[in-house]
Formats: sequence, C-alpha cells, structure tokens
Amino acid sequence: MIAVQVFGKIKNKKSVIEYAENVLCDVGKNITELLEVDIKFVTQLSSGDYGYCLGDEEYAEIVVAKNIEGVPVPYREMMVTLAHELVHAKQFAFNEECCEIECHDKEESLFEKHWKN
Repeated sequence: MIAVQVFGKIKNKKSVIEYAENVLCDVGKNITELLEVDIKFVTQLSSGDYGYCLGDEEYAEIVVAKNIEGVPVPYREMMVTLAHELVHAKQFAFNEECCEIECHDKEESLFEKHWKN
C-alpha cells in the first residue's frame, strides 16, 4: 500500500497526489508493504538541484524546488522531477542501489503516461 502526502504551496495538489500514487504503482508493482511518501515543494534548494529523495524500505521524503537560482521552474519540469524522484523512492523501497540511469530513463515516459492535466 502506498500513502502519499504533499506539503508546500503547489497548484493542483490533489492531482499531484494522484500522479505520485500512479507513478509509484507503475514502477513499484510489487510494493506490498506500506510505503509512506512525503513530497515537499520548497522555494529553492541551496544546492541548486531540482530535487532529491531520501528514504528506506518504509518511508521516502522527496523535495522538489520551485525555483532554481531565483528563476521559477516550469510546472511541467517540477512534475518530471517528481517522477524522477519517485523512481528513487521505489529504489529505496526495494533496497536497490540508487541508480540515476534508471531515473533519467523513466522520468519523461512516466510523466507522459501518468500526468493528466
């Protein structure tokens, strides 16, 4: 079972939750235990990154930046970043090695498949 919560100011919060759940169900088809995922939209990350994910087999925290060096990130790009980080959440859930290649390979197709707005 997957439980997603979204924090921070972001439009279409309900759609973002549904999107995240659908992406996780797609990439993590064999998730049978409870996986809690908190998604936080923040103004900017000091690292200058678009986002990051930390987690383990039961919990993942995803942070997505709304600005990079003071420039707003387009909404679509935030959702692609979220898909990327959700793949990392799946990697943590299955105790897999963190693999950027898998995330980059899947982010765009996951966005296209699951984003409904």
